[in-house]
Amino acid sequence: MKPSATITAILCVHDDPAWLPQALTSVVGQTRPADEILVVKSAQTPDMVDGLAKQFGAIAVQQEAPGLAAARNFGIFLAQGNMVAFLDCDDVWEKDKTAYQLHHLEAANLDAVTGQLLRFADGAGEGGAYSAAHFTETVPALTPGGLLVKKSVFDTVGLFDTRYRIACDHQWFMRLTAGPVQWEKMDNLVLRKRIHPGNLSHRTAEYRREIMEILRERQI
Repeated sequence: MKPSATITAILCVHDDPAWLPQALTSVVGQTRPADEILVVKSAQTPDMVDGLAKQFGAIAVQQEAPGLAAARNFGIFLAQGNMVAFLDCDDVWEKDKTAYQLHHLEAANLDAVTGQLLRFADGAGEGGAYSAAHFTETVPALTPGGLLVKKSVFDTVGLFDTRYRIACDHQWFMRLTAGPVQWEKMDNLVLRKRIHPGNLSHRTAEYRREIMEILRERQI
């Protein structure tokens, strides 16, 4: 008999938890709620996050090694669900994200599924730095926040590479798409991604350097 799906939602928070309540609200408000919510915090995260997580029925845990990749990996290690979904603390899920994705994953007998994302500006000058289309057109959510994935996939593809501070997500998705995993991109909007001055991807020079290292590594 096929085991029923259980979903662990993993939220990562570093030093600024200002948007965490909105992120958690989007998780607990799902039409198909997660069975477990983990808030993975760093050594710099304020202590108040523990109480905040408890208010939403989540469990706060402190990562054992620094960095975003290590935070995601620690959440995967602790996850009790046989499905894993991620959310950065500054982003929000659409209310039907897990319901749409779980239905499609099971109906098509897939290992992983992503959807579409829509960006929104939050912060002085953020909107003016981009074209209008940047905030009105949906794009494939090839980012952990747009993913629902069987936990067993990490045994095949591997965990997030801690060598990369910013591009660890990009590198993991490159491995996913190149491997034997059965996955698909859905047309449904599943994620709203906040664009603000603190986004790691704003650190353009460091991000480009890591991307170049990843590309060189793939050519070896």
